[in-house]
Amino acid sequence: MVEGGGEAGEVKAKGSEELLLMAAENLKRSIEFAVRKLDAKKVRGEAKLRWSRSLTRQVEALVKVAEALNKIGGKSAVDMDMATYLSGLESKVPTRFVTKKFVRIVRKMRANK
Repeated sequence: MVEGGGEAGEVKAKGSEELLLMAAENLKRSIEFAVRKLDAKKVRGEAKLRWSRSLTRQVEALVKVAEALNKIGGKSAVDMDMATYLSGLESKVPTRFVTKKFVRIVRKMRANK
């Protein structure tokens, strides 16, 4: 039997936490890009609809990353930060592109704070 298996588990959890935090940051950047595309005047309506759908999927992924961070015992402030971020994001997205699914995800995250 190998002793010190707890240390390997901690290192693995720390590495996983770092990867999840990096994924969250990249998703946030991608979300901001999608919001800019929704506000852009040069982007056609049908493309904006696709960006809106993409935004919803990205927000879903961000929520899943936050849940994964909680499961591995990551920073508890991440949930609070995500809820605040998503609330601010909701006000940035043009109302005609806010989908029911997007609103449901944001409300779910707020309820979990």
